[in-house]
Amino acid sequence: MTYPDMNYRLDKNPGRARPFTDEEVRQLWKSLKDIRKQQADAAKKARYQRPAQPQPGANHWSLLLGVKLTASIAEINAAYRLRAKSTHADAGGSDAAMSRLNVARDRALKERKQP
Repeated sequence: MTYPDMNYRLDKNPGRARPFTDEEVRQLWKSLKDIRKQQADAAKKARYQRPAQPQPGANHWSLLLGVKLTASIAEINAAYRLRAKSTHADAGGSDAAMSRLNVARDRALKERKQP
């Protein structure tokens, strides 16, 4: 398959190529410049924009454990032990609350251990 010269444009009938008019060339260059400017602006904006922080839901592990999203493994374990003392069934808590706390700790540690 041969490709038409860059200065020619194919009409609906591929056998009939016609040259671009000067006005069409100007419009193409203008649209290309506009696209490049938009891309540069978007890249510049992304470079200086702070990355979005995830917003935890009601059952998110950070809320259940009472720690920040950036908490270390040691902080997570310390918060778990502190909450477990009051949440455990033997300390007047409930099995369901302790179960939620266990799941929260497991999710937090799983997130921290992922590369």
